[in-house]
Amino acid sequence: GLIGQGAACEHACVDLPPTPGAPALAAAVRVVAVVDPLSRAAQRLGPVLAALRASLGVSVRLHLNPASALSELPLQEFYRYAAPHAVTFDETGRRAASGARFAALATSHTLTLHLDTPVSWLTEPSASAHDMDNLRLADAAPGEAAIFAE
Repeated sequence: GLIGQGAACEHACVDLPPTPGAPALAAAVRVVAVVDPLSRAAQRLGPVLAALRASLGVSVRLHLNPASALSELPLQEFYRYAAPHAVTFDETGRRAASGARFAALATSHTLTLHLDTPVSWLTEPSASAHDMDNLRLADAAPGEAAIFAE
């Protein structure tokens, strides 16, 4: 049988019920995913599943299926999903901007801000005081606690 079709959620499984106040139809929808928790795909799938659960109220069952042997550390980058679960507005009535926040990063590493978009989209930062491909927090101006880009 397929995983999730009556299979018990035990050791390497996370079961998230529908969000409180979800529509009755949402309770009938269950998303089941099997992922290697140390894969690049898992970094991207987690926020998508959280968004589905938050916006549609679906239940999520996540089976963790890690590789049995590793020759090197599989994750060498940080990933944050910056799309909001719902449209929000600021005090002037304009759509509020979304963002990603990283706290307590090592200041000596070189970081890259990358937009993860469909291949057919042409995207680029429109305003930034820094090179988004070579960010080093150690090189930031004294007292500068954050780096922003639009």
